[in-house]
Amino acid sequence: MVAFKPDLIHGQHLWVAPYAASMTGLPYIITAHGTDIKGFKSDKRFQNIALKGAHDAKKVFTISGQVNKDVKKYYDLPAEKLNTKSIFFLGNQTQKTLARLYNIADVSVVPSRMEPFGLVAIESLACGTPVIA
Repeated sequence: MVAFKPDLIHGQHLWVAPYAASMTGLPYIITAHGTDIKGFKSDKRFQNIALKGAHDAKKVFTISGQVNKDVKKYYDLPAEKLNTKSIFFLGNQTQKTLARLYNIADVSVVPSRMEPFGLVAIESLACGTPVIA
């Protein structure tokens, strides 16, 4: 069996997952969403963990101008607009295309504070792709 050794971890939301990623000792990046800011402002229990995870990240990408402003304000980070050549937002895809995408993926990461195990994870598993949820 070959051990999975990622070069980089994507912490997904700017919340608790990046803190967990920081414990691995591997470099990690985060994509910040508007829901992250909402959670950060309304649930003070995890703010210190969220801040530590955010500050230790290699890079934080924001998905809009407003989120960029909010990340700078609440996390005191020099967040950058998402503008890399290696990240693509594909938008809605047909079921046939989704199946092809799941089949070529090495792993499907589905972090969510609201949906513990949803349709995306099930579709990914149905295609034989391991899921981290």
